[in-house]
Amino acid sequence: MASVLVAIAGQAGAGKNRLAELIARRIGARRIDVSGDQEPFPEPATYARALSETAAALDTDGGRVVLVGAFHTRESRRKLLRVAGAARSALLYLECSANEFVRRRRLRLRLTSGADALTPPEAELWVNRLVSDDENFERTGFEIPRAAQMLIDTTVGVEIWGGLASSRVELWAADAAPAPAPRLEDQALSAG
Repeated sequence: MASVLVAIAGQAGAGKNRLAELIARRIGARRIDVSGDQEPFPEPATYARALSETAAALDTDGGRVVLVGAFHTRESRRKLLRVAGAARSALLYLECSANEFVRRRRLRLRLTSGADALTPPEAELWVNRLVSDDENFERTGFEIPRAAQMLIDTTVGVEIWGGLASSRVELWAADAAPAPAPRLEDQALSAG
């Protein structure tokens, strides 16, 4: 297989980061993140930088990249497809979702832990803002071929979904591997 790009998209708190961690580790891919903790949707310049880094990595890092971001507009997804096409890379587009209760819980936990932790009231304001921005997420249409898409509900079973997506990449790699040369004894049997 020349290269593969696994793009993991979805709204804030949908489980993109955990899924990316599982898949990148399993398939031995470089992970590139587009999104930040407190911004629901990256700016176009942020997407452009990440896509440029992805294009370079597809050529130099063994050809396996896991790219994580909201990819909330059809245009951002079209650009993603163009990068995969230019690199002659297989594309697996995973769109994550989870119910609002789970997303809010995940976001609260993320925002109230770590070095830059917010207070619970501050975190709740950010959670409300992040979830209210859902209306700006453009539904996936035909900009990504259906055969390259997996729609994943990460409310439960993230490890299972990560395994399924990784297996799909591993199957592509196996299908693209050159067939072994026939052994001399096999050639003699078929000639006789």
